[in-house]
Amino acid sequence: MDRYSFLCIARSYHATNNISLFRYGQWVEVQILGFTAWVNSFLQKRNEKITDLQKDFRDGLRLVSFLELAAGKSGRTQDII
Repeated sequence: MDRYSFLCIARSYHATNNISLFRYGQWVEVQILGFTAWVNSFLQKRNEKITDLQKDFRDGLRLVSFLELAAGKSGRTQDII
């Protein structure tokens, strides 16, 4: 999610739930950091790491790697290239 989308959602949430936009933004950042650390705990088994969810999962390679590790299954049966 880009920052613009986040701000639109946060403003909507703020308006309906009377929570400050700043505090909601802090909460989201903490969730992102926590999720990133959790994903990295799986990816370290393959000597991989992410620092930015949006950028690092963009091509799908690290995402597939993470999903395989989290599920305990490998989806790699053959190379397509």
